[in-house]
Amino acid sequence: MDASRKWARVSCGGTFTVALSESGELYSFGYNQCGALGHGPWDGAASAARQAAAHADTAASQRHRADNVHIVDVACGNYHTLLLTNDGIVYAMGSNGNGECGLGAAKLHAPASQFWRLIQRIRDRYFPAKEFVVQKQIFVNRQPLETMSGLFSFFTDFELVGTGSFGTVYVVRELVSGKLRVCKCISKAKALVAASQIEIEISAMKALNHPNILKIFDVFEDAKHVYLILEHCSGGELYKRITQSGKHGCVLAEGEVRGLMKQIFQALAYMHSKKVLHKDLKPENILFNDRTTRERISIIDFGLSEIFDNGQDFTRNAAGTVTYMAPEVFARKLCFKSDMWSAGVLMFLLLTGHLPYSGSTVLEVRRKVTRIEPAYERRCQHVTKVAVDLLRNLLNRNVAKRFSAVEALQHPWFKVSDTEIFEYRV
Repeated sequence: MDASRKWARVSCGGTFTVALSESGELYSFGYNQCGALGHGPWDGAASAARQAAAHADTAASQRHRADNVHIVDVACGNYHTLLLTNDGIVYAMGSNGNGECGLGAAKLHAPASQFWRLIQRIRDRYFPAKEFVVQKQIFVNRQPLETMSGLFSFFTDFELVGTGSFGTVYVVRELVSGKLRVCKCISKAKALVAASQIEIEISAMKALNHPNILKIFDVFEDAKHVYLILEHCSGGELYKRITQSGKHGCVLAEGEVRGLMKQIFQALAYMHSKKVLHKDLKPENILFNDRTTRERISIIDFGLSEIFDNGQDFTRNAAGTVTYMAPEVFARKLCFKSDMWSAGVLMFLLLTGHLPYSGSTVLEVRRKVTRIEPAYERRCQHVTKVAVDLLRNLLNRNVAKRFSAVEALQHPWFKVSDTEIFEYRV
């Protein structure tokens, strides 16, 4: 998904704004009467309209089968929103005195319906909808808090799922949407990176909007912490999947690896097009979004990332995990293709169960990375030749000849049928 979204209609009320995208998604930005902030995809809007239709008279419910109801227009007042469906019925959404959302078929008298249609005709003739772009980052809010307890006005069901030197991680439930989110609490005093790097992490995530990159929804801050509200991924780390396969003496089937690498390359191609260098691509920083068979993944942790300026080709700010570092990282001249080397290391690990380079010290790993070819003949005997060819192009010490993400996606390996791939027991 592109970082920008095209809107068909935008309607502003006294306290909130409702936007209808060209793809039919409804978004809400603003406050209800209780001061709760709404933002992001208003996923309940279409289903709520269908439910309202189902509770209307028999004829209406027959006309409004779930797969036929679509929102085509929106009008926003101070506290209520009117939704117009594709077959002309208007629904009202809004907050009552307790801030609870109510929805139902609007009982509009004939003059009101005529007025609605008149306003539509005037708007369409004199104020036609124009195509304009709204950046996702505009809607990632940043709000000050007195203390962490201020988060309780927005989230509930705090479940501690991780701790580290930087702070803590919770799974929370957003009060407005009811959705699960992840709250990453970064201690300003304990963070291993400078405050400026935390701001780069936030800026990078705000600038990116892709199905295979973890989404950021909100940022909160008090005197001691920065709180990042992130997308919740329930499928676990890719690293865990690798270790589980290793315990059973197996590596992942090549077809499965291809599916994972395609998503990674797509994310990197998009990321690099937005001038963002990740610097720390590894299986611990890749999560499965859920446990379904589709196995969609998301790249996470932009804590070491960097945003290049226009015309910038490289950076001297070296960072990362040593066994995934490209040769040029040790020379402190990183570029976008440094991420591609890390992707090659990851692909090698997924296919063989082994890292191409390892060592007991940083100097040992550096010597191997800068001087020695990976052991393709020994480790890749069970891997198809076309896959090994892609590996060689990713783990090429010559940066100029190393594949970019776009070039990797065009490689013949991604045209191989999954039926030709089998699981390999090591």
